[in-house]
Amino acid sequence: MSNDVLDEYTSMKKAAQMLGVSRQRVHQMLKEQGVEKKYLNERSVLIPRTWIETELRGVDQRTKEPALEIIQEGHHDVWQVLLDFFKAAHIQKTLSLIQKNHLSGWEKWWQIELAAYLSEADPIDKLQVGLQSSLDQPITSFDIGFCLKRHSKIVWHFVELIQDNDYKICINKIFRDIERVFTANPHTLPLVGQGCIVFAGVFQTEDYNNVTNYVGRRLKAMGRQVEEMPIYLEPINDYYLLLLL
Repeated sequence: MSNDVLDEYTSMKKAAQMLGVSRQRVHQMLKEQGVEKKYLNERSVLIPRTWIETELRGVDQRTKEPALEIIQEGHHDVWQVLLDFFKAAHIQKTLSLIQKNHLSGWEKWWQIELAAYLSEADPIDKLQVGLQSSLDQPITSFDIGFCLKRHSKIVWHFVELIQDNDYKICINKIFRDIERVFTANPHTLPLVGQGCIVFAGVFQTEDYNNVTNYVGRRLKAMGRQVEEMPIYLEPINDYYLLLLL
């Protein structure tokens, strides 16, 4: 093994030590980001040092905070993407059939259809679907993650999808996910760079005041004011409302 190779690459174990995470987590990060791995033999996996240096620049070594910087901007971008998705003719047809048959809890169908739509949508630059947990360093998972082409730098939009026909149950599920995400270990947040986290819920049509008042009560219980969090609410057809927090 040449010194040039040793200078350019390091072991999986050493990479994990430098980043302060497990080897399984390093493997998951490499897989998520599509980083090339060099296999010298069955027992050695060498990691590019340039990748490790990039990761370290995104981490405060004193506090080990994650490289993902949560930003408030981006809700409107997600809102527009979801509205365009729900305008699709085949989505509207399926929603009508769902309503006709009194179905509820169709997040998985929503996730699959949205992922298929985003994979072909012109504004989408990068797409991640169903980020999963690693072996011993659980990742705070999201249903969908995407970047838009028109941004000058990479900004991830992470979206959690929730559906229940009852608006209170749907909103309660949204706030359960909000608590899960914002009380999670910072190291479990996926990817690096800047990110906007959005929670999207769909429920059967309800009076706007009832919805916003209930959201306000849930926010107050968290010690937050309505003005502190963007709230988007709009019908996607005659039967359902889309809520974004």
